[in-house]
Amino acid sequence: MVSEMEHALQTTEAAMGLPVVVHDLLHVLWDHLPMERFRHAQPICQGVKTGPHGDRCLRFECGDCRHQAQQWPQGRLQRCHAGFSELVQPVFCDGRLSFVLFAGPAFYDAAQSGPGLHDHLEPPSPAWRPSGWQRLPRLERDQLPRQREHLRQLAARLSCWYRDQPRLQQGHAAEWRSRRQTIERVISSRHAEPLSLADLAAALGIGSERCRHLVRQLCGASFSQLLQAARLQAACALLLNSDLAVSEIGVRCGFPDPSGFNRHFRAAQGMSPGRWRARHRG
Repeated sequence: MVSEMEHALQTTEAAMGLPVVVHDLLHVLWDHLPMERFRHAQPICQGVKTGPHGDRCLRFECGDCRHQAQQWPQGRLQRCHAGFSELVQPVFCDGRLSFVLFAGPAFYDAAQSGPGLHDHLEPPSPAWRPSGWQRLPRLERDQLPRQREHLRQLAARLSCWYRDQPRLQQGHAAEWRSRRQTIERVISSRHAEPLSLADLAAALGIGSERCRHLVRQLCGASFSQLLQAARLQAACALLLNSDLAVSEIGVRCGFPDPSGFNRHFRAAQGMSPGRWRARHRG
């Protein structure tokens, strides 16, 4: 059975002629929407995200858009680094950014319809307009006000839905804290193991894809970044407080390859583990 929010999203998609994706910063929609609603699942987007410049997508969607959302509460039309256009609408609940709606990807032909339509233009990357971009839905200047309004109406509907869910409002903060504590505990206690995202997902009782997004949303960094930070922090403690060989410290902290340990440590601290130890132990 289709949930009321999925029905609302499908209705908006039909009216706009564009697919709609939701970034759920409160983690309250997972049981109400299908998994594909939480990521840009279109093949052309996945091709860019899994390519060598996919990190640009993540930084743009989960970083810049959210940090700047207070500046455009009525939404904006943006073009990403791959040349795709999309409408974006932040949703604020009690003054806090709670959801972000994305409608797209689409193609806007500035040469034919005129420049100056976008509110934000991301600098192009080498992933600019990959194969298949010509088949994207076209944005038309005269249709844009109507499409913007449809997305704003969906944002208002989502805000009302959340406001009418007192159990979610009371429970999501505690669940958020609990899950973040679980993430931190698992990484801290198992950093020396060959820990994987799937292992963390199992500890949280969720799928790997959901876990990937949850970690970044709750902790502000990726799973691999958090794991490496925990390993390097443990290595620093052992360098300061033990006489173990540097290579042994690397193994004990999850770096079985000495050259890899040295490379990661140097990248984080600006010097080799041995030199860092000598400097900090006097």
